[in-house]
Amino acid sequence: MVVLSVLLCASPFLTTVQGYDGWTSLGGSTLSSPAVTGIVGTRTDVVVRGADNGIYHKYWKSATGWSGWISLGGATNDQPAVATDGVYVHVVVRGTDNRIYHKKFTLPDGPWDVAWTNVAGATLSTPALATYSSYLYLFVRGTDNGIYYKYWTSGSGWIPSWGSVPGATNDIPAVNIFMGNLRLVVRGTDNGIYYNHVSLPPIFPVSWPGWTKLPGATISPPTLEHDFQYVNLVVRGIDNGIYYNRLYWTGSEWGWTGWVNLGGATIDRPDLWASGSYLNLFVRGSDNGVYFKSMDASTYQWDISWMKCLGATASGPTIEAGTLVVRGMDNGIYVA
Repeated sequence: MVVLSVLLCASPFLTTVQGYDGWTSLGGSTLSSPAVTGIVGTRTDVVVRGADNGIYHKYWKSATGWSGWISLGGATNDQPAVATDGVYVHVVVRGTDNRIYHKKFTLPDGPWDVAWTNVAGATLSTPALATYSSYLYLFVRGTDNGIYYKYWTSGSGWIPSWGSVPGATNDIPAVNIFMGNLRLVVRGTDNGIYYNHVSLPPIFPVSWPGWTKLPGATISPPTLEHDFQYVNLVVRGIDNGIYYNRLYWTGSEWGWTGWVNLGGATIDRPDLWASGSYLNLFVRGSDNGVYFKSMDASTYQWDISWMKCLGATASGPTIEAGTLVVRGMDNGIYVA
């Protein structure tokens, strides 16, 4: 816990802006939060929307370090969605025409698909991805604010039609797969927080059991992450406060423990990453600073105080596979 804090937050931040040498600039620039996936200690894949709205990929391998930036062609007005299934790195974007496009990178060194696949349909927000076995699940907010999903498999590609989850959202759905269930949390059009789930793999058409409305409200997309035994939910409240809830097994069904106010404030979507017995939370503070707090998943105790990383960010931080990546105030891309 202390070691993680020192590694990620004690180093001086935003080297080119602040004149320190603690964090690493990846070069290039972005107009959105970076997207990150990978395998802890082995590789990290970063995909960004460039300053020209182009889509770019860079990866780190333990044996060789960082690659250069690779242009994927095409363009997006939003943060890309990225996920890995161990065979491919998948990227799905909202195109500048609001249509939805997919490309995949063959691990470990490529190549990328030559062309983007039009997944059909359209969205007004960043897509959401999750992988399970050989399945890639995609959830989007439709142009009618409806919630739509489809899946891809290595054997047959994308299923032809979209499924629909009743209800609506103004934002990116939050998706997590844990213990054979696909779990979905959305910000409703009333800013309410709604939860739904389905067993995997689903047989289409899927019969969703219905939404559970959680107390409280949010003005940003929710964030879901599972640790070794629970599904964890963090939201930005309508007061900009940071709130935590946990889904646990009661012995006969899954239930929510209730909200915990973690103190502090954020002006963006929080991000979570589970590491061993710790749940690590990163937020962009109301002063644009990057703040860190963790919970011991064996005792459910959060750090009392937030740790502030030096420097600042212009978007919500992204943490995945042990790698923290941010968009600096100069739109540069920085990694810890």
